[in-house]
Amino acid sequence: MVNQFLINVIIAFVWTFLQPHPTWRSFLMGYAAGLLVLYFLAAEQRSPFYPRVVWAAAVLLGAYFYEVGRSALRVSYLILHPRLPVSPGIVRVPLDVQSPGAVATLAGMITMAPGTFTIDLSEDGRYLYVHALEAEDPDEVTAEIKERLERRILRVWR
Repeated sequence: MVNQFLINVIIAFVWTFLQPHPTWRSFLMGYAAGLLVLYFLAAEQRSPFYPRVVWAAAVLLGAYFYEVGRSALRVSYLILHPRLPVSPGIVRVPLDVQSPGAVATLAGMITMAPGTFTIDLSEDGRYLYVHALEAEDPDEVTAEIKERLERRILRVWR
């Protein structure tokens, strides 16, 4: 991905300095031409096109901030509730992500969201153990983690 971006910037600079009067407009035109070239090269090499990965990362970041805000409000409600209606527990989450970076990203995002904490990774790397403040239904906690975070991480870490 980084290589594609650098190649795109190089194409844009070359395009700009081949013009009689280099301007930002010519740089943007070179960048757009570079995107077009890289799109076809990525399709030919069957590698992900970097703007798609950048978009997937932006969507992941937005979803993560939403989850942190939602979790913070939920934990605040639980703490301020007179009866403290929590049912903590440890949940085993099966992993679809494979790469160490993707697993670390998922574990970090789970830990930084209020109400959940990543405890351990199984020795075979297929399960993540998570402590959840509300774990009455472990299947629901697992489904939320997989749907809201892991699915989006898979789009970034191909």
